[in-house]
Amino acid sequence: MCVLGALCRRGVCEDDDVSRLSGKTAVITGAARGMGRATAEVFAAAGAKVVVCDVLANEGEAVASRIGEAAGKTSPEELMA
Repeated sequence: MCVLGALCRRGVCEDDDVSRLSGKTAVITGAARGMGRATAEVFAAAGAKVVVCDVLANEGEAVASRIGEAAGKTSPEELMA
């Protein structure tokens, strides 16, 4: 199944489509909730390093923490490596 799920236009992605984000960094604004959070999670699942930005600091930190745990990274130092 496509890692992008419902966000994928075709519904099934080629391996190259998913790995396109590997090694890239994405800055996602409004990432604490809704579409921003979903985008941050999808990009991280596709291999991108994600910078979670939001005025809702506590919720944004929770999203970043979930993404970091899913990627096996739990500290800012590990994310920068």
